[in-house]
Amino acid sequence: MKAIGITVFGMEDIAIQEMKDFGFRAEKISGGRIEIEVKKVEEIYAIAYRTRGLHLIYQFLDKVNFSSLDELKICAENIDISIVGKFKVQCHRTGKHEFNSMEVEKIIGEAFYEKGHKVDLKNPETIVFADIIEGMCFFGIAVTDFTLSKRDYRIKSVQEGINAALAYCVVRENWNKKEILLDPFCKDGVVIIEAASYALNLPSGYFRKRDFKLFKTFDFSKIDAKIENKKLNVFGCDPLLHNVRDCEIHSKLANVNKNMEFSRVDTEWLDTKYKEKSVDKVITVPPYMIKKIGERGLSKIYDEFFFQLEFILKDDGKIIFIAHGKSLLEEAAKKYKFTIKNEKEAAIGETIYKILTFEKC
Repeated sequence: MKAIGITVFGMEDIAIQEMKDFGFRAEKISGGRIEIEVKKVEEIYAIAYRTRGLHLIYQFLDKVNFSSLDELKICAENIDISIVGKFKVQCHRTGKHEFNSMEVEKIIGEAFYEKGHKVDLKNPETIVFADIIEGMCFFGIAVTDFTLSKRDYRIKSVQEGINAALAYCVVRENWNKKEILLDPFCKDGVVIIEAASYALNLPSGYFRKRDFKLFKTFDFSKIDAKIENKKLNVFGCDPLLHNVRDCEIHSKLANVNKNMEFSRVDTEWLDTKYKEKSVDKVITVPPYMIKKIGERGLSKIYDEFFFQLEFILKDDGKIIFIAHGKSLLEEAAKKYKFTIKNEKEAAIGETIYKILTFEKC
């Protein structure tokens, strides 16, 4: 049996590593897709409950190529899918098409409805999943009807917020649980909350068990027994008090508020809060260009930031930015003898992020 995991485009290797942590073999099959080897559907349930790096997961059944919706309907009619009870169709698309996801759901739904299956869009017992990548469609059975990377602890929204799965993947790739981690522009807290949750083995679905409606006989307790409770070297700060308050609220809802620390600290005062050469890793989403700040104001923030990091970061420490651009960051970094050691791109929908790793020269 195989499952397909939909993950952050460009971060497939981290999703594969997460599956390895869970005891499963996986490989990249396309941009933003990994194939996972499982023995039974309950193992897909376990992955869905635990994962922090996947947007969605489904049991893989078949793959077809198509060039039109009419052709896709014919393909659906010939797919051997065991539908238990009432069903609905869920579609996920990657690429540019002349149709939308709702049209796909309608046309595939018609194919199964015409076979005599009954539809229930609110409480289906079977979710037929159509994962479309350009002119190819992966058919499967979804195990949830919600996006796994949407965290229920995030009740406050911020302009510069990022997807939780992206935050996890960057943390997982760059941070050792024993290291001192700092996010100095923590905003809504997603980077360090994901870091703390990962370090404590806290399943992403821990507080939303009621939403796993299809897991009727699944035993959550075996996974929950592995959750740890310990003080972590995870710190978040932000120049804005309302951001710090949002972090505190979110971390409490995520049940990691007692395992980490938040504080309001202006960028120019970081050296008074953290000791010289005390921080191993800095992972953050830096402020980006908005009309209120402007390029000159942004350059000033970056200059002060690298000046402070030169003092508090260990000689072998690293700064990892989840950024929209690199020119201003690179310009400021050079003034304080930091250089880019690694660069990669990740995408959430149409938004492309540059993951930039800076080290001291």
